[in-house]
Amino acid sequence: MMRTLGREPVTVTPTAQSDAVGSPAGSTIDIPSNVATPAATSTGTDVTDPSTTPAEVARRDAPGMGVRIMPSFGPAVEGQSRRWLVVSMVALIVIVAAALRLVGVSNPGFNSDEAVYAGQGAALVGEAPYDEFFSLFRAHPLLLQLTVGGLFKIVGVSDAAARMLVAGLFGVGSVILTYLLAAELFSRRIGLIAAALLATLPYHVLVTRQVLVDVPMAFFTLLALWLLVVGIRRESQSTLVLAALAAGLAALSKEVAGLLVFVGGAYLVLTGTWRAIKAPTLVLGGALYALALAPFPISRMIGPTANASSFVIWQFARAANHGQDYFARILLQFAGAAFLALAITGLVTMLARRQRADLFVLVWLGVFMGFFQLWPTKLYFYLVVVVPALAIAAAIGAVTLVRGLGRAVRSLAAPAAATAALGAIVIAVASFGAVISWQTSASASAQPTGIGDFDIEVQSFVGGREFGEWARENTPEGSRFITMGPSIGNVLRFYGHRDSYALSVSANPQQRNPAYVPIPNPDLAVRQMAVHYLVWDAYTADRSPFYSQRLLRLALRYGATAIYSVWVDGNRVVESAGPPPPTADVRVIVYDVPGGNPLRTPVGSSG
Repeated sequence: MMRTLGREPVTVTPTAQSDAVGSPAGSTIDIPSNVATPAATSTGTDVTDPSTTPAEVARRDAPGMGVRIMPSFGPAVEGQSRRWLVVSMVALIVIVAAALRLVGVSNPGFNSDEAVYAGQGAALVGEAPYDEFFSLFRAHPLLLQLTVGGLFKIVGVSDAAARMLVAGLFGVGSVILTYLLAAELFSRRIGLIAAALLATLPYHVLVTRQVLVDVPMAFFTLLALWLLVVGIRRESQSTLVLAALAAGLAALSKEVAGLLVFVGGAYLVLTGTWRAIKAPTLVLGGALYALALAPFPISRMIGPTANASSFVIWQFARAANHGQDYFARILLQFAGAAFLALAITGLVTMLARRQRADLFVLVWLGVFMGFFQLWPTKLYFYLVVVVPALAIAAAIGAVTLVRGLGRAVRSLAAPAAATAALGAIVIAVASFGAVISWQTSASASAQPTGIGDFDIEVQSFVGGREFGEWARENTPEGSRFITMGPSIGNVLRFYGHRDSYALSVSANPQQRNPAYVPIPNPDLAVRQMAVHYLVWDAYTADRSPFYSQRLLRLALRYGATAIYSVWVDGNRVVESAGPPPPTADVRVIVYDVPGGNPLRTPVGSSG
């Protein structure tokens, strides 16, 4: 058959060799005499590069995982020089990714979810007094918690250490794996562009700087997908077994990663590559997957079974919290319209080609995004597992546009012009300025703004750490707080080692997180001095003005006194032993309530 690679006709004829991804009997290529064929280079070389050998062209294009769509940028850089160039570019991308994720990583303090996962980790390794305030077994598996807990056992409990571990290992690691996966599927050039986009993408930077179970899930998902591609392409049964183990670790990070079974299964069936997997590999891989995931169901049986089932019921019974356009608005605000346009261009290109590599990315994206759209609960950080796929699609979209421009205006096909055009696209999409601006103001910013304004709020608990540390140092042990919502209570438990009740927690077990205890009669609790302080926080007040007003009425009714406050002054977080200034950007106020019978209302009234 005939394929057109660049501008030279290439004839592909069958041979005895076999293509590792399932090509029928393999291929050889009859190259015209006017086409240079230097020595082979490393895996991932573009078939349109002059340095690509006939063997690589046969293995990587006909009809393998993918097809090249990128014109050569210039004279070939052969052998060792070319490899060092790629290594240098990867190293630069990794340095940028690490800097964006690690600089100022401890500002601001933990948000609610981070406090819970880190608190669980500390409790799992016996760090007192965290076992008093955090249940060992909650809604998700425990890989992240055990990893963070192990770190705490070595360096002590530290929010900065936990974030550095997650951002450095799983966040930067995801950037590296994106390069490896895209290079294996398509080419090193596609891998470099995709990794550069992911390294600097504001959404990915924001999420991977946080101690969230989604971050290691995304890392192990990428690892499993890369090992699957390598195993199929090279017919390595041991690599396929490792892919199953990595998939199990992804599911042990967060149970939604069980969708990897459907991703891998659908791809293998659609492409017929399932024949490359031998029965012993399937059995051993399945056993390792089950073994990696086993701690989660076992933990459900060790803990109170009623508690375990209540978490499952609550997860499925939760009401929808966002509309169907929520994820699109996240991408527009924290990835940018340019990135989204390039990703859509790449997806259209892949849908039109439908090569095996294209199907791999499309199935990965389709399975996870389809589930997230159907699942009633939609949260900001869910997309971290599919953003690498979008980065690969955006890289394909970028080179497709460069190729189209090169055809439309022949001068743009020159090496310098093509490189400049691609560089401009990468810089525009990456949006370094948005990330750096957020980092420099994060210590005092109530809301990272992103690239646009599409009404997406990101959890920010500026002042929460300061409040928790104040509570630990200035309130008696055993003190209890009433908060508006449970989120600031989690932060209080981690930093302050004090318990709390939240006004917004429903008394109906089917409508609340089982980890939270309701307070049906706040007035009675105050009168009997079962609680000692009231806490107002800006995060909950913004989300629920009703409970803000309810707590302030409670404070007024009992003559509560503001004894501590945190507010923002420019880029500074300011604490005060008393009420904040009238015009301050207030984050937290703590009221001391004396208890007893209020003077302003008769006994028996409720808030």
